[in-house]
Amino acid sequence: MDYSFFPSARPDEPAVMARVADVIEETLNVDIGALKNMAYVTRITREPRTSTEVMVVPLKYREYIKHLLFRRFALATILHHSPKLDIKPYKAWAVIAQNFSYVDKVWTTLQEEVRMVPLVGTTWRSAMLERYAVIEAVVKRHEPVFLSEYRRTRRSDDHHLNSTPVHAIDWDGFSQSFKKKHPLFSGGKHTLIIPLRPMKATIVPAMLIEALSWYDDKDRPLISE
Repeated sequence: MDYSFFPSARPDEPAVMARVADVIEETLNVDIGALKNMAYVTRITREPRTSTEVMVVPLKYREYIKHLLFRRFALATILHHSPKLDIKPYKAWAVIAQNFSYVDKVWTTLQEEVRMVPLVGTTWRSAMLERYAVIEAVVKRHEPVFLSEYRRTRRSDDHHLNSTPVHAIDWDGFSQSFKKKHPLFSGGKHTLIIPLRPMKATIVPAMLIEALSWYDDKDRPLISE
């Protein structure tokens, strides 16, 4: 299953972008130029037969969705190769699995939210996606124990997780820092199509190292509320 984004944050492959635009216009039966300030997430399933589904969302959500989908892809890839990677200790594997389940839930919920409305316009909002983006940029972890710790130690001028609007966070600053420190786990500059092709055999172990660095719990036990 492939995902592509239009418009792209890096439109440096005009031929690919033109094909993506053609698919969107054909699938939606609209002139892509007629829908301003909107983004398109195209999902292409190749098995058992090729099918295409286009999801229209406000343009402001594009970067959050790309981040979410690459995180989902990266975690799924690591879990798929986990028998060969021999991830230890068990806590490390569990953290990878738990976070995959969470981001997969966010993505599934977002798709369901979009399907429930007749027309998604520029003012449409997804509370779950916005909450994901706020917590990702501010806390950088989504497990209850980390959220509790953040709330317990939050200073008066720190973001309030339940009331901070998504546009108030420094997403660009967070994203740039994340990509610089974790170029494989973040997707780096690969912003047009997910998954990456071709994937070299050396990428997955290196991606795992970056993932374990991001989810570094040190001596913290797995705790749930």
